[in-house]
Amino acid sequence: MVPRLGQSLFPTFKERDFLIHWITKPGTSDPEEVRMTQRVSRELRSIPGVRNFGAHIGQAFLAEEVAGVNFGELWISIDENAPYKATVDNIEGAINGYPGLTRDVLTYLRERIKEVLTGA
Repeated sequence: MVPRLGQSLFPTFKERDFLIHWITKPGTSDPEEVRMTQRVSRELRSIPGVRNFGAHIGQAFLAEEVAGVNFGELWISIDENAPYKATVDNIEGAINGYPGLTRDVLTYLRERIKEVLTGA
């Protein structure tokens, strides 16, 4: 059992739709959050194999999640003909180029499972 601790019991699928949580420090202004999101948008859309990109910042009026302007979600879809690993590595490299942010790159399925397991 010990060698398997820390491993996921859930198989890895090559899903092509990703959700990235993009969280800056509390107190980050709306214009700064928009500037950074636009910048990463240009970067991500320039990666070969990225088919679609979308984002939202903050919380929708009367939404169920409480989030300020320092919280964003980025959505990325990879083209079905793109080399999977190389494209995902390039996406993660671009996202990791923004120090000081809390961020993760998850497939939709992994994000849902994480949400259910953690309750967050």
